[in-house]
Amino acid sequence: MQRGMRDGIEYDVVEASRAEEAVALFCRCFSAREPVARALRATPEMVDGFLGVHARAVAPQGLSVLAREVGTREVVGVLFAEDHGLAAASPPSLTESAHPLLAAVAEYRARTSALKAGARVLAQPRRPGVVLHQAYLGVAESATGRGIGRRLVEEGLSLARDHGFSRAFVGCSSPISARIWIDRLGFQVLGRVVWDEIRVPDPGTGELVAPLRGIADGFEAYLLAYRELDVA
Repeated sequence: MQRGMRDGIEYDVVEASRAEEAVALFCRCFSAREPVARALRATPEMVDGFLGVHARAVAPQGLSVLAREVGTREVVGVLFAEDHGLAAASPPSLTESAHPLLAAVAEYRARTSALKAGARVLAQPRRPGVVLHQAYLGVAESATGRGIGRRLVEEGLSLARDHGFSRAFVGCSSPISARIWIDRLGFQVLGRVVWDEIRVPDPGTGELVAPLRGIADGFEAYLLAYRELDVA
């Protein structure tokens, strides 16, 4: 179902026939540009076995949007979103490991989950059709710099309004995501998880280390942000 067209790009709801292409694009983008994925040296295949599982689970909710070139029909961007009030499949747990980086990522996930659980505007009311979670955004390297990421988010928010959602939230873990959601679209920061504060024991010395320090080129924290939606 086409949502709109701009500068040679069509924006559509992710349908079953395009879901795998959209997941594959997201996994490539996440592997190449997401700070935590780069720190882990995660391949697109690794991302697919982790977040790709979740993306496939939420796509049938009809709240995700893709961008494709008008001429070639190639998918060049995708935003996966979910209804926060529905129990979709969560990303699989990371394999337990004594490696400091994996341990730090596991601690990071635990802290971000706790941050979401403690946010009152997200917890109440916890029922379907109220709170939208914009989970994963990816734009092909060949299509960056054209405003596609922001337009995907805007189309996703418009789609949520059409379905009666009253608020939306997102987790920003890179300068690009913070610029789109917080700086340009007015999302308000609810809380943060500072990379440098995640300390785990070094398996060799037992000393606490901060493996995620400096992973995002000056971007110091994961930011949980939300915005009220104007529903007609």
